[in-house]
Amino acid sequence: MVLKPPTQGVLLGTCQTLRVLNLEVPLEVYRDAVVPSDLFCPLLEELKIQVYTLYLTTNHENVLELMVAPLINRHSRTLTTLHLVDSRGPYRYLFYRYERLFRALTVFPRLSALSVHFLVYPIESRCPDALGRFIHLHHSSLHTLNLNLYHTLLWNYDFHVMRHHRLYDSSSLFRHGLFTRALPECSALTQLELVLLARDAFETGSAPLLSWFPTLQCTAKLTTLSLPYNTLTQSNLISLLNSTDLSSLRSLRVETRSFNMDLFDALAVTLHRLQDLRVDSHGLLDVDEDSGEEKEWTPLNVLSPDEPFLLELQARSYSHWCSLNRLRLVMIDQRKAYQHLKFEKVYWLKEGQVRHTFVHVRDFEATILPT
Repeated sequence: MVLKPPTQGVLLGTCQTLRVLNLEVPLEVYRDAVVPSDLFCPLLEELKIQVYTLYLTTNHENVLELMVAPLINRHSRTLTTLHLVDSRGPYRYLFYRYERLFRALTVFPRLSALSVHFLVYPIESRCPDALGRFIHLHHSSLHTLNLNLYHTLLWNYDFHVMRHHRLYDSSSLFRHGLFTRALPECSALTQLELVLLARDAFETGSAPLLSWFPTLQCTAKLTTLSLPYNTLTQSNLISLLNSTDLSSLRSLRVETRSFNMDLFDALAVTLHRLQDLRVDSHGLLDVDEDSGEEKEWTPLNVLSPDEPFLLELQARSYSHWCSLNRLRLVMIDQRKAYQHLKFEKVYWLKEGQVRHTFVHVRDFEATILPT
């Protein structure tokens, strides 16, 4: 391989002083020893490995277990942050298996931050168990966890994995030891981000998530909680956030199908230390005064002064919510995807419209974004 000598030269020439290493290279680079098989960086603290292949014939499981895992393990004494990211590469629908990689990883005494990001498709996959074992080995040292185990029904499922295997749903995923044992025992976590299955996986199948979340031992210590992808109904979102002690929370990001001021009423009561709040939503929630029926709708422009939602907002004051100083309200509208190809900002609320409601907020933005 032409790049082998210069690549090895750069890595070997800088490895003695490297503290952060980001390897955005295909697995063939490890297989062919373009990344030196004995590479060792004695001061390395943060390592990011992106997983993808150039060729369908590459045995990715062998490479992950026999080349990538030893590279990671070689830095077990110094690593504090580890990122393992499925970057898809040229084969968007290729399913990578990570069981052997996680089983091959050792204990990292200083590991405080872990980020894993990959597809989880067939229910027969044992990857959640292997990942759960690895996380449980570090349950007392982890302070930051970004867990992204996703699949999306927007993708083309005309692929052998999807044709011959049953996919995970919310019930089957939460039965794994990763969720029943490993994550609940991560008592030192202060920052947690979760992206699980498809975007709408918990709109109707929310019970497993709502039952599981209070089992986490870390909730009272969490300062940052991010649920940036999975859509919850407003009632389920409020139930989730009220199900356990989140009194230390400083930053919160959530996505809801639709909302009204009931959401802020609930958050203001329990999250007294919250400083930064972002709510992504697909619409606003109105209740018909005559029938009592709920109606969802998505604003396309700045709300007019006589809009019921705005009137309800301006009738409230959260002057007691002294901690909240940053508020982002993002309206997700698929209709905008083709109308604003330059992605210029479109607002549905202006700061002046909310100033007397969110008295202490100094950084406010309410935009409409394409999906």
